[in-house]
Amino acid sequence: MLFCLTANYTPQALNAMREKPASRRAAAEQLLTAAGGKLVEFYFTIAEGPGAHVILDADGDTAAAMTSTAVASGAFQNVRMIRLFSEDEATAVREKRAKIQATYKAPGQWINDRRAIRCRVIHANPTEQKTHKQGANLDWRR
Repeated sequence: MLFCLTANYTPQALNAMREKPASRRAAAEQLLTAAGGKLVEFYFTIAEGPGAHVILDADGDTAAAMTSTAVASGAFQNVRMIRLFSEDEATAVREKRAKIQATYKAPGQWINDRRAIRCRVIHANPTEQKTHKQGANLDWRR
């Protein structure tokens, strides 16, 4: 699986890199190799402060372990781990979603079964009381 780790360096890490420059790519590669993953690419960024984008190939547990190890060092802040999907993987996800979509109802949604569920709507004027089918468009502003 591919992941993109995005993080900003802390001021302490930036000061340490200024005092003792070293390859951060090599450090990331060493950590990933030790965890059983593989470094795909390493980029430095400046968009939201000095930081890095690391593309890595690892299983989910390895990616999480590597990320938590790096964060625990105190060198990073604003850390995000994003799972990257190839086009084939994204297509498979969409196909699976289409198969299971009908099984999920969000809180507050009606469960759509073949029975007609009826409810009694009580209006301010008792002569206007009616029985409505589930999901009917009711005007509650009366």
